[in-house]
Amino acid sequence: ERLDVAVDRGLLADRAPIDAELRDAPAEPTLDTTVLAHGDLHARNVIVDGTGRLTGVIDWGDCHRGDPAVDLAMAHAFLPPAAHEVFRREYGAISEERWALARVRALTVSLTIAVYADDVGRKAQCAEACWALQNMLTPDG
Repeated sequence: ERLDVAVDRGLLADRAPIDAELRDAPAEPTLDTTVLAHGDLHARNVIVDGTGRLTGVIDWGDCHRGDPAVDLAMAHAFLPPAAHEVFRREYGAISEERWALARVRALTVSLTIAVYADDVGRKAQCAEACWALQNMLTPDG
């Protein structure tokens, strides 16, 4: 439903790339609930300084023991695709399944934020979420 709304409002040009991502997502992923997850890690919940350097994370209300893909989604939504290899090298071992789950999470969260922000008139937040979607749906994303 959100995909249709996003396309109807011009927030997303075409739903087909996201439909394809969802079809290709791991059908029965192996979840790992042994890590501390922020649970709501996206652009509005990180603080950066004037140079763009990460200086903090806020809004820990959804903190829980959960799968790392929940928070790894931020790498897909927030970083350009060219930075993913560097992120993964610095982060440490991330299985391909976990990385794919993180990507699906990033797509669905970004889509949800885009539609919500458009609903309530938060133009900057909507633009950020639409940028994240576009960033993830480019051919090298």
